[in-house]
Amino acid sequence: MPSVTAVQAGDAVSDAMLIASRALYLALGSAESSREVRSDDGLLVLTRSDDADVLSGSGSYRIELDGYAIPPDDPFSDHYHGYSFSGSVELGSTPANGTRTVFDLDATHADSERYPVRRLELEMSRKAGDERAATAAARVNGTGFAFGDLAAVPVPRAEER
Repeated sequence: MPSVTAVQAGDAVSDAMLIASRALYLALGSAESSREVRSDDGLLVLTRSDDADVLSGSGSYRIELDGYAIPPDDPFSDHYHGYSFSGSVELGSTPANGTRTVFDLDATHADSERYPVRRLELEMSRKAGDERAATAAARVNGTGFAFGDLAAVPVPRAEER
């Protein structure tokens, strides 16, 4: 796999997080009784546990992606770099246990030289009641990155790209 800089890795992480946010946004707009939400093209599917409450953020959620990219006319595309992802994102939150998020994704981009990320693995967790116990680890194209280095990468607006 090609080597990547922290900026390139940050672009892919940013896109993956935007897609996860969009999936949760779709869940907010769905019927409360619905345990599955799909994007219009069917390439993004979010399923949630029976005890999931989208408004409070509690419960378990799984996002399955099959070559999904945020559509260019979508409001979430303003800060999107254009990656398409296949794989899964798991989100979980309970008052007793805290939060855990795991991204396990393959990535593609039309401009593979400028955006060379092909594989993204990200895990974030925080124990309930202990803000200092938060952990985050990222592997992009097989290289480990400190999550703080990726989160500090500035994201240009769509018109600046």
